[in-house]
Amino acid sequence: MTRTTTRRRYLAVSGSLGLTAVAGCADSGPGSGGMEDEDESNPDDANSDPETVDEIDHENPEGSVEFVRPEDGAEVTNPVAFEAEVEGLKLEPAEEEDPEDGNGHLHVIVDEGCMNPGYVIPQDEGYHHLGDGESETELDLEPGEHDLCLQASDGIHNAYDLTDEITIEVLEEDESSENETEDGNETE
Repeated sequence: MTRTTTRRRYLAVSGSLGLTAVAGCADSGPGSGGMEDEDESNPDDANSDPETVDEIDHENPEGSVEFVRPEDGAEVTNPVAFEAEVEGLKLEPAEEEDPEDGNGHLHVIVDEGCMNPGYVIPQDEGYHHLGDGESETELDLEPGEHDLCLQASDGIHNAYDLTDEITIEVLEEDESSENETEDGNETE
């Protein structure tokens, strides 16, 4: 998947590159306090690339999100049906600019952990965007145990501190054929 470059991101990256170039010229040797002595961070690392929206408090949002289905510890088969309960957040489709506080959409993050508030949720594998404002989806996951994070974001994918985390086991089709429930998804 690709990430849409916004004007804000372009300016932030351009400014960072310019400062890096200046710092590289001023500090040229090991031990001189230059960039090589600092903790290097990758600008593409989603937890080190905040896209600040001053009007939105990503760290203290009103509301909550919770997985309704599947439940924590559930054994399921593909396709895995997800349903979320959302309170205090108005679900709406993702937008390109000018997100509003209290509005946003959901993400199901598979085996990647929840994002820090205010940071952009990537458009990479393992990050499933419910960008039309929906609260239900189905995903095909590899058999095995998966750690899942349900996380809300604003309209331009900046993470809110609204999360729920569960662990599920996705079974091979033949492992679950004797224990399927009516919906064919959860087993005992």
